[in-house]
Amino acid sequence: MTTAKAVLDRARSQLGVNESPPGSNRTPYGVWYGLDGVPWCGIFLSWCFYMAGLPLPASNPKGFAYTPSGAAWFQSRGKWSHTPKPGYVVFFDWPDDGVNRISHVGLVESVKADGMIVTIEGNTNNMVMRHNRQIGMVGYGIPDYENEAPADDWFAKATEADLKQVVHRVLAEGTSLGQTSWAGTSQATLRTSQQLYNLITQKVLSKLDPRA
Repeated sequence: MTTAKAVLDRARSQLGVNESPPGSNRTPYGVWYGLDGVPWCGIFLSWCFYMAGLPLPASNPKGFAYTPSGAAWFQSRGKWSHTPKPGYVVFFDWPDDGVNRISHVGLVESVKADGMIVTIEGNTNNMVMRHNRQIGMVGYGIPDYENEAPADDWFAKATEADLKQVVHRVLAEGTSLGQTSWAGTSQATLRTSQQLYNLITQKVLSKLDPRA
């Protein structure tokens, strides 16, 4: 399965790639898609996902060129949100541009505290660029990414055996905390709970003596 990071890395690797000649809509992405010389924001996005191993077959097995088709595909699958997240596909309808429909698409790279999104987009100023956007966002397509636990989220990745080992360790050390039984006193129970928390957050399971 493909992760958001893999798609974003693919998109970042293309920053600065431009049309040749400028204004022609001719790009390597159009050649790959088989539809060169046309507006290519959707084609670029499709290329990024396809090359990262997660095609978005809204119009054909490679993806989509017509941005409303891409949005409709996400919506029809119940993969649509109004809340941006890194790796989501953002669809735009620019205000007052005379085109009363979705007409542009990009990839959300990050979301700022003030709600502004940082995007990577094709077919903007004749090239692939990074932008800060705060207007025109209609919604966000949610790709079928592999579930990604944060790198430091040990608890999310722990197996049942790992958790049993933590409990065994805590119980074995209960006496040293002034507790003579699992019920113990209120104070001892609280201190044992703290010990359990410390074991998990300090990621000591991987360091525990297997004989414990």
